[in-house]
Amino acid sequence: MSKHRSRPHVTFGERVATVDRLLGGATTREEVCRERGVTEAELDEWMRMHARDREVSLDEFRVPASLDPHLQPLWSRLRQLESLVRTRHRELLLLRQLARGRGLL
Repeated sequence: MSKHRSRPHVTFGERVATVDRLLGGATTREEVCRERGVTEAELDEWMRMHARDREVSLDEFRVPASLDPHLQPLWSRLRQLESLVRTRHRELLLLRQLARGRGLL
């Protein structure tokens, strides 16, 4: 008989969604560990690995059919800027979460 603790596999998408909920303040570290059956060290690893990841939909990559063809390059740059801002925002949330965890805030 194996002495390893058996727990369900947590998919990439579930880990990303969980980190997103945690960084957005929708849940706590304790709730995540209890719900997912992971340790705080495992959760820290998820946060390190997935802090820059996010869920996406195919609609984000589609150019509206009604968009003037001359504006399509501008549309692409706008999407890139949105992604950059979203990434930086998530990084700031992660830093705040880590600072709170270390009693710095």
